[in-house]
Amino acid sequence: MQLSIAFIIYGVVAVVLLLVGQYVGERLIKRVKRKRAGCELPPFAPSGFAGIPAIRRVLKADKEWTLPDFFALRYNELTAHFGRPAATFWMTIFDKDIIHTSDPVNLKALLATQFEDFCLGNLRQSTMSPTLGSGIVGLLFPLLREERLIRSFSSLKMARHGRTLVQCSE
Repeated sequence: MQLSIAFIIYGVVAVVLLLVGQYVGERLIKRVKRKRAGCELPPFAPSGFAGIPAIRRVLKADKEWTLPDFFALRYNELTAHFGRPAATFWMTIFDKDIIHTSDPVNLKALLATQFEDFCLGNLRQSTMSPTLGSGIVGLLFPLLREERLIRSFSSLKMARHGRTLVQCSE
């Protein structure tokens, strides 16, 4: 009996150590990649333990149909927190790093270099579509791709900035 309890405890400890090791290893790899590319992370936005308070706030705003107001309030809170406009920031939800940007230069660079990679995704569609609808990218994606309207974003300077931004976010 005591032997089986010891095996269970050792097993749980081993799994926890593996998960912690994986988490730390991923963080170190990302840090090395950023350093090699000469990148820095944008300012960190506090999101509470594992991002749960941030998720709860977004879900509450979605339930009340006030997401645009919520994001404006969040922008103002982070601007006050950082002491400068909070157009780009990062936060952690569970173990995932999320980089958020509303900076037009960053958005143009991302669309110029990675337009095909963007879609609405199941999470965005299920949580925000009642409030925000399908969005311009979702509605016009086939037209933009076929007509090459995105070409106006792809100046050489924007493409270089976009590649650097992508390297930094990996």
